[in-house]
Amino acid sequence: MDSEITLKQEIAWASHLSLQACLLPAPKGISCANYARIPLLKTDDDDSVDVNSNNMDDSWELWNSFRMLCEHHSQLSVALDVLSSLPSPNSRARWFGESVRAAIINTNSFLTNALGYPCLSKRHQKLIAGFFNHSIQSLHGNNNDLDASHKDAFLSEVVVRQNGSVIWNVTFVCNFNDWEMDTVVSFLNLLESKTPVREVEDGSWWHLRRNGRFDICSFYDSLCESSHVAFPWKSIWRTKAPRRIVLSGKPVHSPPKGSTDLASNHNDSNFDGVQRHPLKLYLDYIGYLYQRMDPLPEQERFELGYRDFLQSPLQPLMDNLEAQTYETFEKDAVKYIQYQRAICKALQDRVPDEKVSRITTVLMVVGAGRGPLVRASLQAAEETGRKLKIYAVEKNPNAVVTLHSLVKLEGWEEFVTIVSCDMRHWDATEKADILVSELLGSFGDNELSPECLDGAQRFLKDDGISIPSSYTSFIQPVTASKLYNDVKLHKDVVHFETAYVVKLHNVARLAPTQPVFTFTHPNWSAMKSNQRYKKLQFEIPSDTGSTLVHGFAGYFDATLYKDVHLGIEPSTATPNMFSWFGMNGVSHLPASHPFTTAMDDHIGLGSRISGFHILILKSCNVQEEASSRFGLSNDVLLSVQDIFGQLVTLPLRPW
Repeated sequence: MDSEITLKQEIAWASHLSLQACLLPAPKGISCANYARIPLLKTDDDDSVDVNSNNMDDSWELWNSFRMLCEHHSQLSVALDVLSSLPSPNSRARWFGESVRAAIINTNSFLTNALGYPCLSKRHQKLIAGFFNHSIQSLHGNNNDLDASHKDAFLSEVVVRQNGSVIWNVTFVCNFNDWEMDTVVSFLNLLESKTPVREVEDGSWWHLRRNGRFDICSFYDSLCESSHVAFPWKSIWRTKAPRRIVLSGKPVHSPPKGSTDLASNHNDSNFDGVQRHPLKLYLDYIGYLYQRMDPLPEQERFELGYRDFLQSPLQPLMDNLEAQTYETFEKDAVKYIQYQRAICKALQDRVPDEKVSRITTVLMVVGAGRGPLVRASLQAAEETGRKLKIYAVEKNPNAVVTLHSLVKLEGWEEFVTIVSCDMRHWDATEKADILVSELLGSFGDNELSPECLDGAQRFLKDDGISIPSSYTSFIQPVTASKLYNDVKLHKDVVHFETAYVVKLHNVARLAPTQPVFTFTHPNWSAMKSNQRYKKLQFEIPSDTGSTLVHGFAGYFDATLYKDVHLGIEPSTATPNMFSWFGMNGVSHLPASHPFTTAMDDHIGLGSRISGFHILILKSCNVQEEASSRFGLSNDVLLSVQDIFGQLVTLPLRPW
């Protein structure tokens, strides 16, 4: 009892000091129910509790047992002890879906390079870079990180004047790493020697260029160039503060003779008034790893705000989309280039070169929106030299207004007929040679593309072409601790049985994707049905170890026409495409109760009825602790998600 009281006092003291986190030693084993009582008593506080894993062989099971007892508390995180030997890549990858807040590296884990400096092995470098890349939250849990991809940063946001001196804003300084402090100090000294143009706001600012370089404006531009003082750009322009890399142990590397490092030329750790850290060589190396990371490409910067952010899928059949949504889709040049390629091939197949002057192809765009597919179709006709007559069918009256304006502005009245009507209700005056649509959802059919196109194909010629001609959904089990906790905040089952669109980032993909449902258009079968059932078996690689399945990630891959494809399935994803709002269109299907898998486990799932997806989870060979946790026996049904489509509905309007 004395140890429990002492621990409570320590946590209370940390809370008093407004510390952002407490680092606690790991439990001695997976039977840690008594140890877990402490964080359970702190569920209403703002303190977070970290667990330091000290055995890489069974550390995940130790962490999982502890967080299960704490009911996946959102403020419970883990600090990883990175040893000199590492487990397999699959085993390490499990942690990318967990709430890892720190990596502790002992100096004994460092190697020595040819120049005598400390360095890490390639495997360690890849692990550290992975933690940097998968960082989505500041260690300090604030929103003060400056993101140059979203706004320009003013110097006054990070620098303040106090008693005649220039100092860093406290909330900004806390995001610096130790290895950056030398640069910070030198830049501060430089600022103190200068007089700002204006006392309150000097108007100095910096911004990120498209090529990843930075501009600094105002008099600080010449100030920095003349003084050759390096500014800590990486500390400012990061998506969020990276996960903390903690160094432990004593220095085991001596600076090589003749080194140009300031600390190596002076035995005293205090040189020129600046305190030198005893682990400076190691800190500099970690800083070097971070500094050499490539800047985010433009598309990734565009998607930053959507990383691990849950969104409800669009329902374009039931709802009329807003102008901003259309505008976002229309900016996706890659998608419409692929559509134009597919239409070009279709036009060339429908009309041979010797008949281009005599035959006019009838093309119908169903779900024309504000006209991007109309534009792509006309550009394809111009490129191939084919004559084209277009029917643009759109049910959204607001989008039709914009579509009329576009046709008039571009002078397309001779080629384009606008039909303001639901595609399923329209009685076409003639049949189409080519039917073009962009009704796909993140999971392929989840926005009722099959039902819509089945209704529209009645005005397609018997030998007509549908673009897309087919599409397949894919799925895979994932660990996604952050997403699970975000859903858990709603405190009801409904949100756990709801599909979300999200840009998966902090996630561990536990098994390769597998195809689920395939739909082909046109479908002339007399007994056609869009009901589907598919039994899948996901095998976790044997070297992964135990894992926790929080849910499933869904994707799609579509064949527009012949060899022209479009998709977001990771292995075949169309590069630089962002139309499908998981930003790559990933749908996350959470399980009501996450379940643990052991080696050789496999998971089965389910069916589709009239547009409603029913997810049936069946974990075979579930390990014993998972069985007792949920009161299950081996090879049993875990749960039925969204039975009969009661929770996620995409209503078909009456004919």
